Amino acid sequence: KIKNSIYISIEKIISKINSHFIFVSKKDINTAMKHKFTKNNFTLIRSGFPIKKFLEWRGNKNIIKEKYKIPKDHFICGVIAPFKPQKGLFHLINIAEIVIKENKNVVFIIAGDGSLRNKLTKSLKEKGLLKYFRLPGFIDDVENIISIFDLGISTALWEGLPQSLIQLRLMKKTVIASDIPGNKEVIIDGKNGFTHNINDYKGFSKKILSIINNNKLRNKTDNYKDNLTNWDADYMVKEQELLYKSLNLGFKKNKKK
Repeated sequence: KIKNSIYISIEKIISKINSHFIFVSKKDINTAMKHKFTKNNFTLIRSGFPIKKFLEWRGNKNIIKEKYKIPKDHFICGVIAPFKPQKGLFHLINIAEIVIKENKNVVFIIAGDGSLRNKLTKSLKEKGLLKYFRLPGFIDDVENIISIFDLGISTALWEGLPQSLIQLRLMKKTVIASDIPGNKEVIIDGKNGFTHNINDYKGFSKKILSIINNNKLRNKTDNYKDNLTNWDADYMVKEQELLYKSLNLGFKKNKKK
């Protein structure tokens, strides 16, 4: 709360001299309007990244599964997240514990790393769950590990706009995510995935188990046609360039010699 109030105070000061805001999510716009940082001097431009490698991925899933020592018949639940409090990974462990009691042929992968690694590993050992988890650390070729996910999961406690969910949907993965505003801008409950209260461990795990046991449900959500072009890095840069030019913030036309 203290940190939050400091950032809000800084934003209020900056808003007095700022000519225009760029927001990456509708949730951030609503927050800014609530605190009266802005009225109408803003533009929504998504936080883009190169999407081509996700759309055009071609690889061997069996080789990737062998790399992480995952049996071919196991269901894979995957998370892309750094190991920090924001990502709610201890919530994930509690949810996974319930899922694994019902189904032992499940593996959870958390692709990421961070200061909470030792605490997470200790918790998994204490609960006897370590053998059901893979913690490979940060991964450069994240599209490869996403390719083997049967289900993408986000247990984030707050988000601006999660690129990992975009990456999962680019590769047509069913997603279940915490029902926070940032996640709900990407995941439409019952369409391309599901959202659920992250504090309801039983309900969240029940949803995961229903997805595991229902191929038709996964096929339906996997094949939902998302419109994700706004998250492409090239699109983002073009939108930013057009905005800067429209605001006349020092851009000058090159004179022809």
